[in-house]
Amino acid sequence: MNPSRGDAHAGAEFMLHMCSAAALGPGSKLLPSSKKGSLCATSSMTKSSSLKEWCMKRAVLAGLVFLASSAVAGAQTVVVTGSGTMFTEPAGINVNDASCAANGEWCARNVRNGGAVGITNTYTRSGNGALEFSLPASGNSKADFDYLFTNANSSFVPFALSSLTSFGYDWFRDASSNNSNVQHPALRLYIDYDGAPGGAGGYLIYEGAYNGYDSGNPAPEGSWQSVDVSGNTTLWANRFGFGNCANMVDMHSFADWQSGAYGCGGVDIMTSAVVYGFSVGVGSGWFDGFNGAVDNVRFQTSNMSEAKVYNFEVATTVPEPSTYALMAAGLAGLLAVNRRRTRQAK
Repeated sequence: MNPSRGDAHAGAEFMLHMCSAAALGPGSKLLPSSKKGSLCATSSMTKSSSLKEWCMKRAVLAGLVFLASSAVAGAQTVVVTGSGTMFTEPAGINVNDASCAANGEWCARNVRNGGAVGITNTYTRSGNGALEFSLPASGNSKADFDYLFTNANSSFVPFALSSLTSFGYDWFRDASSNNSNVQHPALRLYIDYDGAPGGAGGYLIYEGAYNGYDSGNPAPEGSWQSVDVSGNTTLWANRFGFGNCANMVDMHSFADWQSGAYGCGGVDIMTSAVVYGFSVGVGSGWFDGFNGAVDNVRFQTSNMSEAKVYNFEVATTVPEPSTYALMAAGLAGLLAVNRRRTRQAK
């Protein structure tokens, strides 16, 4: 049986076979039941109905575990590496990191007024690093980290908003942050309403302030939070330049945006909308300073045609060939000394 195939029944079979014998102890054995392909436990010590109940409960649990793990395993994890430093801009104009802005990769964009962003090891989530954000006390500071599908070297092409089945991320708000306690890094979809990137477009944005966080229920601090947007999650939109819809600010559920039923005063501008990028960011009206991080930005489209998890990590130094040679020489020397000592002992 191949437990990686994502079949709930196969997962239950595998788990029962592994855990039942261990639980039953000496004299136990596993026998196929009358139903083909399923297993249950019997014991030379007991064949009570309680054992059968125990077996079936674990079969159900194992099936659920395997279904969940198969959904995670279906997405490709892409490790995005950084140098451990942050990109910043002291001036009051939006600046993009020129080293990556034209490539099909994650890149610092819209950084201004002392905002900073970069992949560092200040915070860690799923490895040795995460995407760190920092803002000074100025309310005009800002920093984003984006991936645009329309760049020349991107491995993606824009896809229909209606085909996006899920997206999400992990975020962290440091307790040293003094800005409003409902603010944390935002997750954005870059959207173009007419299916032609570069025309009238804007963002669909997730923020906890519009999904339950308020002064009485602030954003958690000091621990990682995981968010996966579902159909009833509230997303707000802005900058859909479509006649009177220019600089629109509107708020509806993700399912409503996908249906095309909403957009700028009820005018349907979303039926043909495409997603052409992702963005995470902080700032613009965030006063008194913020520190935090993001990791594991993820999305999935219909039938898993596209499914990615972006894990931000600090690049590790690969030893030069000369370093490997020195290591090999050192090991050879240690082995020679050990052999000499062995001969002397004899």
